[in-house]
Amino acid sequence: MQSLTLVARSAKVFGLTFTLLGTCLPGCSDSNGPSPGTGGAPAGAGGGAGAAACQASETLCSAEVAAGAGGASANAGDSSAPHCANLQTDANNCGCCGNACKSGRGCRAGRCDDTTRFSFFVFGDMHAGPTAFDARTQIAMAQMKQIDADAIGAVSNGDLVDVVSDAQWAQHDSLVALGGFQREEACSGSFADTPRYFGTLGDHDSTIGSWFASYNQHLPAQQALGVNGEDGSYYSVKFANALYIMLDSEHLSDAQTSWLRATLSSPEATSAELKFMFFHEPVYSCSSRHAPVAEELPWIDLAEQNGVNVVFGSHTHLYTRSCAKRAGACSDDGGVVYVETGPLGGEPRALDVTAATVSGMDAAGNDRSDTYHCSVGDDLMAAQDLVNDFCHVRVDGCTATFNCYEVAEGNSTPFDSWSVSGCP
Repeated sequence: MQSLTLVARSAKVFGLTFTLLGTCLPGCSDSNGPSPGTGGAPAGAGGGAGAAACQASETLCSAEVAAGAGGASANAGDSSAPHCANLQTDANNCGCCGNACKSGRGCRAGRCDDTTRFSFFVFGDMHAGPTAFDARTQIAMAQMKQIDADAIGAVSNGDLVDVVSDAQWAQHDSLVALGGFQREEACSGSFADTPRYFGTLGDHDSTIGSWFASYNQHLPAQQALGVNGEDGSYYSVKFANALYIMLDSEHLSDAQTSWLRATLSSPEATSAELKFMFFHEPVYSCSSRHAPVAEELPWIDLAEQNGVNVVFGSHTHLYTRSCAKRAGACSDDGGVVYVETGPLGGEPRALDVTAATVSGMDAAGNDRSDTYHCSVGDDLMAAQDLVNDFCHVRVDGCTATFNCYEVAEGNSTPFDSWSVSGCP
C-alpha cells in the first residue's frame, strides 16, 4: 500500500481562501492537481472512505472547499478528506482540486466555461508607473466596471510597465486590481468565475536583464499555459468556443512560429468558432515612430490560413482597424481583421503614415509583400489618434461584437463598433 503525504498550504481562488493539502501520489502534483500526462491516484491510497480507488480519469484530491464557493465538496461528508474527482467535469474540482465553479456554471474540459455568451476587454500600453499615465489607467478601469462588471477577463497587450522596476510593477498590480482583474489565479484552467488578467510582452517590459523574473513574479498564472523562457514567452488559452493566442513580438524565432503552427492545427483551435491573436508590435504600423515588422509576416500568414478572426497589435499608441484581409488585400470571403489598440495609460500619438509596404517571407518561406493604407476609405475601416482607448468584446454564440471607447470619466459611448462571425 502506498503512503499518502499531505502538506498544508493556502491559496486564494475567486477571492476566497482555501486550505489545500498537497498529495504526493501518482496522478497528483505537489500543487494538488494532476501531473501532466497522468491519470488518477491508484487504488488503496489510504485515508478512509473518501480515498477509495480512483478511476483512470480521476485525481485523488484533498481540499477543504470553502462554503459558498459554488457548491458542496465532492465528498460532502468530510470536505477535508481525500476524495476522487474528475478534474475535467467535476464542478467542485474543475481544472484543479478545490476549484468550485459558481452556481449555474458547469465544468467543461477542466474549465468553468459552460456558456457561449461572455465578454472581455482588450487594451495595450498601460505604461504603469508615471503619475499621468496611472491617472488615465485609473479612469479606464472605472469605465470598464461601468460598461461591463461581468466580463470574464482582460488582455493587456504589452508595455504593462513604463520601465522595469519593482515600484512600477507594484503600481501595475494595484491598477489591475482596481479593474477587479485577477493576476494570481490558483487554478490555471479556470477562466470565468473571477475575471482573469492575461498579458503579452512589450518592449518596455523587457528592457533590462531582470525583466524575466519580474514578468513571472507579477503574472504568475500564465506561466504554465505555453512556452515561458527568456528567449520567448507565448501561450494560448481557450474559453468556451473562443481561442486566445498570446505571442511574444520581442523575441521572434522559428521556434515560436512552429509553436503557433502547431497550436492553430490543434483540436482546441479547430473546434473553436472564434480565434483571437495578440502581440505587442503590429505587422502593419501606422506610426512613423515604428516600422512595420516583416518578421511577423509568417504569423499573419498562419492566421489567414487557420481562420483567425482578429489580430490585435498595440505599440504605436494610436487606434486603427482594417478590413478583413487575406494576402494583404480586403476579402469578401472571410479574412483577418487587424487592430492597433491605442494606449490605455501611455501618451497617445498622431497617425502620420499614409501608406506603407512590408516585405518578407510567408509561413512557407515564400516571398510576401503587403502594401497597406492608413487612411480610412482604402483597406482601413476606422482610425482614432491622439486618444487613450480600450475595447470591449461581447461574444454571443459564434459572433463577436467589438466596441472601442476613448478613456474619459463616465464615457460609455464607443467611437468604433463592429463585429466578426465565426459561424459555419
